[in-house]
Amino acid sequence: MAFLKLFFLFLAALVGLLSAGPPRKVAIIGAGVIGTSTALALKERDPTIDVTVFFDRPFEETVSWGPAGLFRLDNGKYRKWGHESYKRFSKIFKEYGGFSGVQRLSGYVLSKNVTNLFLQQINYGDFAYDFHFLRPHELEQFPFEADEIYGLHFTSFTTEGRAYVPWMSEILEEKYNVTFKQRKIKNVDELIDSFDVIVNCAGLNGGIVANDGDAANVYPIRGVIAEVDAPWQKHFMYLDFSTFTFPTINTVFMGTVKQEHRSDLKITREDIEDIQERYLKLQPAFKNVTIKSTWSGLRPGRHEIRLERVELQKSKTKIIHNYGHGGNGFTLSWGCALEAVNLAFK
Repeated sequence: MAFLKLFFLFLAALVGLLSAGPPRKVAIIGAGVIGTSTALALKERDPTIDVTVFFDRPFEETVSWGPAGLFRLDNGKYRKWGHESYKRFSKIFKEYGGFSGVQRLSGYVLSKNVTNLFLQQINYGDFAYDFHFLRPHELEQFPFEADEIYGLHFTSFTTEGRAYVPWMSEILEEKYNVTFKQRKIKNVDELIDSFDVIVNCAGLNGGIVANDGDAANVYPIRGVIAEVDAPWQKHFMYLDFSTFTFPTINTVFMGTVKQEHRSDLKITREDIEDIQERYLKLQPAFKNVTIKSTWSGLRPGRHEIRLERVELQKSKTKIIHNYGHGGNGFTLSWGCALEAVNLAFK
């Protein structure tokens, strides 16, 4: 009798495993860098999956359309996701070059606090190409006394949202027949009856779309960046992590302003003067540089990235949340996409 009971339990478990299988229909809410990366990771994992990407506004109105992201990782908790993204950008650049919106470049991170630089080393120093601390004679190229500044050098990647995201979207549509549908999804419940898996990549609206009380944990981070006329600038330059320039494929950007819990997008004279004043301490030659354009956007802040699967009692549909990346959307995009796909297949 005991043997029969164990046999039927084993048979039930086996049937459950066989019937589960991979998801057949997946909805992705959000067509920014997180949503498109997740869609592409899904189709690369299983091209037979039916994927629909929902978006509520033209891409030009999203934060992913912003100037660019430069790979650099401040939070060691996300090291695995960052490493996956770094490898992906390296592969893309090797195969497609700048046509993809990805650019490989080297540069410098300077700080008066050497501990902060050691943390950078811990977070990505063992996988970023050409990573090393600057020696005394290398620090002579910057306008600081030798005993007041420390520095790192490494090779990184920029990803220009306005080129990289459309590049992925084109692959999704032309190679994988992914459907992009303009429709505002107010919460995940709207799609439960139509999809096996729903991935919430709604960025700043992620908490609202989740519809489970998390909206209070998501907040805007106001950012401002200036495009400058400095074609001779070939390396990225950082001073204490919030003051920088980095060249992309065709231009150079200078920043930044990072203001949590502010949602106003109007760029003020004070914003630009603040950026310029800070950056001139790093590179005085920029005093004569012309500003070509400015950009402001709202990054989706949260105390930590929400990347998890939620099981529903009322439905077999899997809900996966993938939002709250702050200013690290591009840096962590592919690593988070792979994690979301793994959750979908579990």
